Amino acid sequence: MIRPKDQELFAFAGIYASWKNPQNHELVNSYSILTTDANELMSEIHNSKKRMPIILKKEDKENWLSGAEVLNFAFPYTVDLEAKII
Repeated sequence: MIRPKDQELFAFAGIYASWKNPQNHELVNSYSILTTDANELMSEIHNSKKRMPIILKKEDKENWLSGAEVLNFAFPYTVDLEAKII
């Protein structure tokens, strides 16, 4: 299990879009989790691509959800993580 040290529940930074498929005109909802450079812990786990999802800090969740400018999140974005075998 990998999680922030100070959060039992946490959120990833993500983006979404709703669009119509031009072939059948059905509504499609698309979602993506944003990534950033891996921190030291995640570099050991994801050692080939050196990437990790952006895990939002508690104090940044509402700003992210309200549409704050992405540059306000200071990339590379860091959260203090812990890894446990469960």
